[in-house]
Amino acid sequence: MKRILSIMVVLMIAIVVVGLIVNMIASGSGLNYPVWTQLIFMACFLVMTIANLRKKDWLWGAVSISGLAICTVSIGFSVL
Repeated sequence: MKRILSIMVVLMIAIVVVGLIVNMIASGSGLNYPVWTQLIFMACFLVMTIANLRKKDWLWGAVSISGLAICTVSIGFSVL
């Protein structure tokens, strides 16, 4: 039961993240934070991702990968 719940949560997170990324691409804008702040976010999400995946905690690993993906797309639009 716990595994099914984890899979459902990861799928919901993936749907939300894909929606956010598509929205950023369609509107041509990223998050409303300075680039240096987004770089700090990315560094934190990267460390969290590595730590969670080493512990094989897939749920929190998916959350941190999602944050990393959103920040990466946002920085792409902030730089352009």
